[in-house]
Amino acid sequence: MDKVKRKFGRGIWYLLYLPIYLLLFVLVEHLVVDNYWVSWCTLDDRIPFVRQFVLIYVLWYPLMLGTTLYLLLKDRRAFVRYARSVVLGLTACMLIFLLFPSGQELRPAEVPGNDLSAWMLRAIYAADTNTNVFPSMHVVGTLAAVIAIFDSRSASGCAKWGVAVLGMLINASTVLIKQHSLLDILAGIALYWLVYLAVYRLPELNRGSRLARPCVARKHRRGAAPQH
Repeated sequence: MDKVKRKFGRGIWYLLYLPIYLLLFVLVEHLVVDNYWVSWCTLDDRIPFVRQFVLIYVLWYPLMLGTTLYLLLKDRRAFVRYARSVVLGLTACMLIFLLFPSGQELRPAEVPGNDLSAWMLRAIYAADTNTNVFPSMHVVGTLAAVIAIFDSRSASGCAKWGVAVLGMLINASTVLIKQHSLLDILAGIALYWLVYLAVYRLPELNRGSRLARPCVARKHRRGAAPQH
């Protein structure tokens, strides 16, 4: 383990969050089964059901894994910030699900067709209940990955914008396959904005204020009147 720590740094410990996340996810899925607030708005009925977008929806998993591995190997600083945002964002989602149970009733009664997209969507519907949707963990995770790649000093410009486009498509897929309401998307964006402020902006502001204090003190001493 010491060799792993020397190679990847202390950020490797953030990977231990994965089993914790899975445990929390199973817990809330079993605790929140009924008596939930229904997430819905008028625009949801205007959004078409496009089952083929499930092929985009499932790219969330390789996006999260790929971002983790890339940053862990290429940019430890960006990895730590990314890991903190994922841990904070997904844990906040779980707490909201427990304190404010939510669900959606947008799914079609049946998914027609025997092609790959229809089969995949039926499998997702069977494995993932229609509860715990507000805010969308898909949106929180996607935004965390996109911001982390833009934060990385090693990622190329093409990679950054490619991930950004993929992130927008993944978020769009959640409403197109009726996994989420538009309200869940907006709530996910709002939650991640708070996470971004906590992980990226506040530490920089604190660091800037600490660096500024000695300068102010030195100027004060230089400009102070001589003591008699």
